[in-house]
Amino acid sequence: MADGRPKTIQIFLPDGNARSIRIAEITSRTVQAVQIPRQKLQQAETRDEVRRVGVYFLFGDVGDDASKPPAYVGEAENCFERIAGHHRQRGFWTTAVTITSKTRSFSFPILDPLVSSGGDQENEPALLHCRGKGAEATGTYTEDGLVVYSGSQARLDPVPSITESVQRRRENLQEEGVLDVENGALVFQQDHAFNSPSGAAGVVLGRSSNGWRDWVDEDGRTLDEIERQ
Repeated sequence: MADGRPKTIQIFLPDGNARSIRIAEITSRTVQAVQIPRQKLQQAETRDEVRRVGVYFLFGDVGDDASKPPAYVGEAENCFERIAGHHRQRGFWTTAVTITSKTRSFSFPILDPLVSSGGDQENEPALLHCRGKGAEATGTYTEDGLVVYSGSQARLDPVPSITESVQRRRENLQEEGVLDVENGALVFQQDHAFNSPSGAAGVVLGRSSNGWRDWVDEDGRTLDEIERQ
C-alpha cells in the first residue's frame, strides 16, 4: 500500500531503447516489473526476470470508445512460458507486463488502490464536484487520472446532441457494471479512473464537456484554476 514515503524506482533498458523491453523495480522491494512489447517477445526469452513466479498482464490498445483497455490477467510459476503460449493463442494484446518476485515467493503486494474518499493524508487531492441536471458526482484529480468516486450519480438520459464516443463510453461502463441504474440515475458502483477530466465529466453530465471547467472544488474553483493557473 502507498505510505507517502519517498521511493526510488530504477528502470533498466536492456537494449537501450525506451520503447523496447523495460525492467522496473523499487530499490527497497523484492518485486520487479517487466514491460514487453509483443514484437520483442523473442528478446525477452533470455531475461531471468520474466521466468520467475508471479502475475502477468496482457494489454490491448485503447480505442476511442473504450472505457478501459482490453486486458487479460494471469498467474504462473514461469510467467514467460505462459505468455509465450498466449502469443500463439490470443490475438488482441500488444504489450505484456510481468510482475515477479526475486525471492520466488508468490505472496507480495501488486497494485495500490485508487485514491479514495475519506483519506486523511495531509497531501490528499482536493475533493471535486461535477453537477448538472440529474447528476451529482465527486472525485479527485490524481496520477491515475480523474477518479470518480463510488456512489456518484450520472445523468440517466443523455442530451440528444451527445457525441457517439461519449455515449459508447457510458454504455460500456454499464456493461462492465461500473454504472448501474438506481432511483432514476446512473450510479457509480465503484471508484473509476478516467484518462481525462473531460471524459469523466462527459459521462457524468451525459453530454460533451470541458472537464477542466465542469469539475470544481468546495470553493467553486475550477480544476483549470487549481491545476493549470
